[in-house]
Amino acid sequence: MHNYQELDNLWKSILPEGCFVETRFISDYTDEIHHEERLYIAERSSLKQHEYSTSRSIIRQLLSYSGPVLTGSDGQPLWPEGMNGSITHCRGICTVAAHKSSNAIGVDLEQFERVKPSLWNKLTSKEELKNIIELAKSLKISPTQLMAITFSAKEAFFKFQFGETRDWLGFQDVEISINPENSSYTFSSDKTDAVDNHIGRYTFWQDHVLTCSQVC
Repeated sequence: MHNYQELDNLWKSILPEGCFVETRFISDYTDEIHHEERLYIAERSSLKQHEYSTSRSIIRQLLSYSGPVLTGSDGQPLWPEGMNGSITHCRGICTVAAHKSSNAIGVDLEQFERVKPSLWNKLTSKEELKNIIELAKSLKISPTQLMAITFSAKEAFFKFQFGETRDWLGFQDVEISINPENSSYTFSSDKTDAVDNHIGRYTFWQDHVLTCSQVC
């Protein structure tokens, strides 16, 4: 039996007020999903089927919702009317954050070691990477930790802004500014206006970073 109460409490500390959250070990919940949902995953791998069915099981429990949660043409969950949320998978676990609101949110969970130095130039602009390395030096921490925040924060922001704009963005389309004093982050960009009404928050669990992008 896997207990993620500590992790869920950390999620609650960075999520908007009124959000529900639950984390589960990814398992086979395909016997619980609706016919329409089963058709969508019929030809997927067992792992993808388990990820999908776990997330749908959590959504229905969190929101006391009995209907199907279908998938849009771009792979996004089609949340029930008047509800919104975000899903993240990492190393065998699935977290769903959801609320009864039209406001988009985005969440992401990432393990530090997965954001390897060989990826850094693809995830940031040259100036952005320079600023991150300088910040790491001033804080006397490894830049790997800040790069994990950066990667995870951008993933969370992409989910958030897609819910608002339906636009696809690349990692170098937004530049992060991390504020360690209050564990928050913001973005600047000339590619999307979604950065203007956005605030991000982060915290840590074991060797992972949790990020949440939300309306400010």
